[in-house]
Amino acid sequence: FIIAEREIAVQPLYEKYRPKTWDEVIGHERVVKNLLRFRDNDAIGGHAFWFTGQSGCGKTSIARLLAAELCDEDNFEEMDALQVTPFQLAEIKRRRACFALGSKRGRAYFFDEAHGLKKECITQLLKDVEPIPSHVVYIFSTTKAGQAKLFSGIDAAPLASRCVEYRLNATDNLQKFAERAKVIAEAEGLGGFGLPVYVDLAKRCNCNFRAMLSEIEAGALCREVAISA
Repeated sequence: FIIAEREIAVQPLYEKYRPKTWDEVIGHERVVKNLLRFRDNDAIGGHAFWFTGQSGCGKTSIARLLAAELCDEDNFEEMDALQVTPFQLAEIKRRRACFALGSKRGRAYFFDEAHGLKKECITQLLKDVEPIPSHVVYIFSTTKAGQAKLFSGIDAAPLASRCVEYRLNATDNLQKFAERAKVIAEAEGLGGFGLPVYVDLAKRCNCNFRAMLSEIEAGALCREVAISA
């Protein structure tokens, strides 16, 4: 007999617990409130959004939630900005002229790590994001250091000026990140520690929530307790 083994995909904790609704977003209340205003006014389409913040602070989660307000998953394109080419941008501009198929008719294009954009791509995007069809949204995300690097190498400021820009500050949410990490650790059977331990973890990870969950998953807290015992 041949027994076929079924592969079971095991998600890392930071993907398993990635926010699936706006209510699950940790902190960034002002940003979320403003984005919901765009949604409620049916104004997400026709805009480009630019999110800046340190790694692991929630930029990708917010970008995906924003895109989901306008389009189905099949019409959401997430790209590593470093790999984007002018030809690819031209194809996007050609496709975006038509409404998408599905329950939602919109299209969303997410350029992650926008500091990797090539000069020729920025030149192309300056023309592509002004104007944008009302059923299309462009989303860019980058770290603070990445944005500084992007703007120092070439004049990318005109691209950001065409976007609605939000700066995410993870440090302001240190306590909330610690509280959420504690809940997740306990749900996964990796808890049992007081909140101060998770506050220290948040500080050690520079408020990078993804890094915090990776340490919890790796059992780093368990090892620290064992060593100190």
